[in-house]
Amino acid sequence: MVGLFCYWINPKNVAILDKIQLFMKPLVIIRSGNTWPKVAERFGEFETQFLNRFKVKPANVMVVHAQENPIYPEPKNILGVIVSGAHENVTENAAWMNDLENWIKKAHKNKIPMLGVCFGHQIIGKALGGQVGFNPNGDEYGLFAITTISNNMVFGKTLAKQFWAFATHSQSILKLPEGAISHANSDLEPNHIVHFGNKSWGFQLHPEFTYELTNAYICAMKNAESLGTKNQQNDAELFGQELLDLFFDYCD
Repeated sequence: MVGLFCYWINPKNVAILDKIQLFMKPLVIIRSGNTWPKVAERFGEFETQFLNRFKVKPANVMVVHAQENPIYPEPKNILGVIVSGAHENVTENAAWMNDLENWIKKAHKNKIPMLGVCFGHQIIGKALGGQVGFNPNGDEYGLFAITTISNNMVFGKTLAKQFWAFATHSQSILKLPEGAISHANSDLEPNHIVHFGNKSWGFQLHPEFTYELTNAYICAMKNAESLGTKNQQNDAELFGQELLDLFFDYCD
């Protein structure tokens, strides 16, 4: 797939959506919020940050903004879904989060390939019965060594025992939903990659981040912390891209 068709779903284009679905099921990106304006100027909003990291671009992409009167598609009509990060905390329990959780439950029940990242990872965990809160081990902002545990098969591929990844979060899934399995951890975070069952996955790490994006993001929030060596940064970027491409293949 070499083309890219991207559109917003809102009440004005529902009819267009019906026609498009006859042609090709879209990959849905649920944009859970907005990034910092200075970050968006350089790297785009959350959906763009994901799309920029795919080697092979999805040909049909639907963007749903969870905070702006979203109309969620029927799970049976989509290829798969990515739930992005957000600046808000899951524990705020905002009305839009409750709506998103209800749709997540539906997509999970229908066994739709689903990937939550950071906030998206946490809200999937909460929707399916887990507990989310501030990580008692502390924040993770920067580049971190991640170790695979349990069965380290993710999207059908065996991961390396250790790899580097970018992370920016204060909250975590403190208690996994029943039946969920953690596949990777760090010194501070026990649940960096989680299989929630069916085809639902969550990454506390950010596979869509590059070194430059991570540095810009951290500087917008707080003083920049260590982002490792150039080799570690390159490894993190390549691994993140590999994870997203594996998820795309997983959706087929």
